[in-house]
Amino acid sequence: MLKIKVTFLMLLCILTSRGQDDSLLQANHFSAGSISIQTNISTWLLGVPSLGISYKPSDRLEVMLDGAFSHWKYTKNGLPYYWRNWNISPQVRTYINADKSTYLGLQYSMGQSILSRQLSKYKGGGITIGKQYYAGKKLLIDLGISFGYLKLTDRFSYTYSNNVYYKNRSKEDLNYWGPTALSIRLSRKVN
Repeated sequence: MLKIKVTFLMLLCILTSRGQDDSLLQANHFSAGSISIQTNISTWLLGVPSLGISYKPSDRLEVMLDGAFSHWKYTKNGLPYYWRNWNISPQVRTYINADKSTYLGLQYSMGQSILSRQLSKYKGGGITIGKQYYAGKKLLIDLGISFGYLKLTDRFSYTYSNNVYYKNRSKEDLNYWGPTALSIRLSRKVN
């Protein structure tokens, strides 16, 4: 008898409960004409602060420009080391699903890095795919990955002696195919 009462009560609750109102659901995208400022958390974790701007001319299209820069110096075993990077990455995205949260796009990337007495310049591009998630009224979390090609050029290694750096040797240019960028972005709408 208790089982029947519990079942009846649950059925009554289900029948009288309201479904979720779609008008209260938050969008996983910004509307057309919006401008947003963003930063990539994954580059911050590597010690390379980043900042970007994006513009959505329509609900399905977004144009972005990201930049990253670091200029660190540290000492290890009495020798100075440098962690210097810069990167510029323009990107064009199109949103491919009904709620305009999943995107597919093209990304170009160029920059230079000096890491542990190794210098190289790079440029390349590829396809990017990702998804955006609602995190507040004017805030989105954007998770994405890019696959493509990078060409590393002007690769050198340096030796430090008597407070002076000497170019030790040149290295061959390197062609790389595979993942080229990982993004965990916080995007804040400004208009």
